[in-house]
Amino acid sequence: MSSRPRLGWGIPEALTEESLSETARAQHRNVLLVGSAAILVVWLDLVPREISAIGVRLEADDRRSVLIALLLALVYFFTAFLVYGATDFVAWLRVQTEGRELLRGTAQDRQRHRATYEEILRQHEGGNPEQRQETVSRLDETLRDANTAALRHQTVRVIVPLALVRGTIDFFVPTVVALTGIVWLSVEIW
Repeated sequence: MSSRPRLGWGIPEALTEESLSETARAQHRNVLLVGSAAILVVWLDLVPREISAIGVRLEADDRRSVLIALLLALVYFFTAFLVYGATDFVAWLRVQTEGRELLRGTAQDRQRHRATYEEILRQHEGGNPEQRQETVSRLDETLRDANTAALRHQTVRVIVPLALVRGTIDFFVPTVVALTGIVWLSVEIW
């Protein structure tokens, strides 16, 4: 495991942090906005009559020009997202790997504590009364450790899949939207 900052129970903070940097997040937003607009324009056969933000009035035969402009904007934002998001994606993959390793480790901890508890019980079965207090103390300590390991394991079992879902939304949804928009616009233009 790496020396990343950790939450309680040794859980890496990276599992609960944003998977995209601020710059990549801005490109993520742009890809989703322009890609969604491109898909809607093609799917619903829309032609804007006016782009009030820049004071442009369009004629009916300017549809192809609008589609080309939309395509260029989408390709630009998608390329920027890929460039800025690439390092974030690699870091996210590394965090996912660390999370899976942690999940395996917490499961092994639970099994080890369970085995220790059962071993202490077996040892006590043939023991004398003087050993009883020592056995009870060992059982209490083992139960505390086992409960902590179980809580840690359950926490990791929730955090790791949530980090996977969040990363999937952050990286794959804009990629699908962008590629769909690029393909649909290209088919519509040519």
